[in-house]
Amino acid sequence: MSALFDHPAVGETLFGGECGPPLPSTDREHPVDFDLDGKFGEACGSGLYMNCAAHAPALLVLLSGVDACAEQAAFWDRWGCELRVDILLVDYPGVGAAIGPASISAAQATARQALTYLINRPSEEVPGVVILGRGLGAALAVDALVHVPSDRVRGLILETGPADLVNAYGSQIDWAKVPDADQAKAALRKEFDLRQLLTGLQVPLLVLHPQQDAAFPLDHGERLAQWGGGKLVILGRGNRDDVPGLNEAEYRRELHNFLESYARFEEGGGSARPGKT
Repeated sequence: MSALFDHPAVGETLFGGECGPPLPSTDREHPVDFDLDGKFGEACGSGLYMNCAAHAPALLVLLSGVDACAEQAAFWDRWGCELRVDILLVDYPGVGAAIGPASISAAQATARQALTYLINRPSEEVPGVVILGRGLGAALAVDALVHVPSDRVRGLILETGPADLVNAYGSQIDWAKVPDADQAKAALRKEFDLRQLLTGLQVPLLVLHPQQDAAFPLDHGERLAQWGGGKLVILGRGNRDDVPGLNEAEYRRELHNFLESYARFEEGGGSARPGKT
C-alpha cells in the first residue's frame, strides 16, 4: 500500500460502487483504460468517453466514490449534447468497470491519468478541458489539476465537495481496523490539504453546493470557494447523491454559463489563458 490511509477499511467505505460489466463501445462512445503500472496491485481505472459535439471542449467528470459510469452515462450524455461538450466519466478501481482493490491513492492516480489522457489528445479534438468533481471526486479534481498542470485546463467545478476529508468521511470509516489510525488521518489531511492546494488557483472556479446536506454542510462549499477565489452557487435541493437531478435547471444553467465564459474562449482566436472568476 502506498499510504497509511489506503487500508481496505478506508477504501471499501469510500468506494462503495459495485463492479459491473464492461462499458459500451459505439460510434460515438468508447471505454478508456487507465493503467496504473502495477503500483496498486491489480488495480486499474476505467472511463467512458462520450463524443457529444465536434471540436468541443471536454468535461472531465470525476464522480463520487459510490457512483459508476454505466449508471451515470445516460444523464451526462444528455447534458453533454445540450451543453455541446464531450464528456469523460471515470470509474475508480473497485467501482463500476474498473478493477480493484479500491483505495484513495489508486483513485487519485486514476483521476490524474484521466486528465492526462484528455490534455494529450490533439488540440483539434479537445481544445480545452474543464474538470468537474462531485463529492469525493471534488478532492480528486483539485489534486489532479495541481499535479497535472496544463494551459488546456480552462476551469474547475466542485460540486458538494468536502473541505476536509477526515471531517467529512471520518464517522463512516471504522478507524479501529486501521493500524496507526491517527497517523493515517494526519496523512490524509496532509495529502488533501485543499486549502493549500486551492490557494493561488490560476483557473476559474465554480463551487456548487446544496443548502442542506448532512455529510457536507454548506460551510464546506463556502470554504472551498473562499480558498480558491471562486464563485459559490447555493443549490436549494438534494444531497450529494442526486444534486444534479434535483437541481437540474439551475445546475445546467451554471455549467452552461461557466463553459461559455471560459472553455470556448479560443473559438474567437484568442490564446491567452483565462483569468479567475
